[in-house]
Amino acid sequence: MEKKDRLKGLSTRCEEIQEIMGRPPGWMLRWGILVIFLIVCALLIGCYFIRLPQTLPIKVYARTDIQSDSTFAKSNGQIASIMKSNSTVITKGDTILSCSNDTCMDYITSSLSGKLSYPNDICVGDKVNAGEVLFYIDTDRQNCQLLSCYGFLSENEARQVQANMPISIIVSDNNDKIIAKVKNIASHPNESHKYYMEVFLNEENRKKLNLQLNNSITELNAQITIASPRLIEKFKLW
Repeated sequence: MEKKDRLKGLSTRCEEIQEIMGRPPGWMLRWGILVIFLIVCALLIGCYFIRLPQTLPIKVYARTDIQSDSTFAKSNGQIASIMKSNSTVITKGDTILSCSNDTCMDYITSSLSGKLSYPNDICVGDKVNAGEVLFYIDTDRQNCQLLSCYGFLSENEARQVQANMPISIIVSDNNDKIIAKVKNIASHPNESHKYYMEVFLNEENRKKLNLQLNNSITELNAQITIASPRLIEKFKLW
């Protein structure tokens, strides 16, 4: 009798389970499954379009026609007058200062157009010796021209880099960047076992880079983008 009651109860529960299983899922469950499916699809599509650039940090060098000229005292004497102050932008032929000695007065003019700088704080009456630097003139950067931009690669780096690869060059302390391209790479190394790499700059980038250069050869930080694999490739789903 007890066994029959158990079988009857089990049969009743089975009928309840069958009823539940045969009942269609509610709207919340159906929409939840759909939302999850759409999210997964969106993630997969995003992983296909999102790229993860692989970069190679290097040093590049910008060479310009910036010139610097030093003017020396021709004889012993003293500063008689100062016509131009430090950091003044001057033009070629401007009179900068004058020096006097027991026999004559010598007016010193600029041989270049550019920015004036004195090696020390000078005043009228200061003594100067023959051969002593009186002032420097740096070429006006607005008028200088960028002659070339280049870098050197190790053998391992040269194997990874190809022509037309984008290269990002930091041109200021504020991390301002310009995007250039690798123009070509030497097929043979130099004496230092480095491969010469030439960088191509368009006119806009050349002008922007010109304004940041202070020397005839300036070292700059750069990064070459050697590959841009899709994010989905990282998960090996493709």
